[in-house]
Amino acid sequence: MRSWPLTKSLAAAVAALTAGGCALMTSTEAGHFRPTKGDADGNSGVAAVFRAGHYMHSDSMSYGLGLGMRTKLASELKQYSISADVTVSPRLRGLVPFLRTGANLYQAESLAGEFGYGMFSPYAEAGLMVQVARTSGGTRIYLSGAATAEYALRFTSQPHRGYWGFVGGIAIAAPPGKPEKIRFAPPKIRLKRR
Repeated sequence: MRSWPLTKSLAAAVAALTAGGCALMTSTEAGHFRPTKGDADGNSGVAAVFRAGHYMHSDSMSYGLGLGMRTKLASELKQYSISADVTVSPRLRGLVPFLRTGANLYQAESLAGEFGYGMFSPYAEAGLMVQVARTSGGTRIYLSGAATAEYALRFTSQPHRGYWGFVGGIAIAAPPGKPEKIRFAPPKIRLKRR
C-alpha cells in the first residue's frame, strides 16, 4: 500500500518536533481587562483563564496546542468562552518568554442584561514564565504573566469590541511519569563578568 506524500511530510514533522520530548501543561491565570475604546465604566473588570495543552519540543523551541476556558466579569459584561490556541516559546530552563494566539470557539455573554453570543473571536498573548520549582520526576512549576488582546465577534445585536489586559498566575509542565517530591529553587541566571 502506497503512502501519500502529505502523510509522509506530516509524520516527519511530528517526529522532528517530538524528538526532543513532550509535556503536558496546565495553567490558571487571573487579571484585569478593559475595552480598547469606548466607555470603560461597567465594561472593565476581572479576567480569568484556565487552560491545558500538549507541548512538543525541538532542540531550541517548544510548540503547544491548548484548550481553555476564559471568563470576563464586569458590572455590564459577563462572558464565558471555550477557546483553542497555539503557543510558541524558546526552549529555555528558568525564564521562558512565550507568544500565544487563538480564538474563542464559542462565547456566551450578558451585555447590559441582554444575552449575546459569538464564535471565532481572535486573541493573542505575549508573556513570560519564571520557573520556581521542579520535582524529582521532572515536573516544572512556573509563575506566569502576560499582556492580552482580544476582539470579541458577536452574532447578536451587540457590537463587536476589542479588549486588552494583563493576567498572571501559575503554570505546571509535567512530562510522562509520576513526580516524587518538589524542590523549590529559583532559576539559575548566570551573568558574565567584564
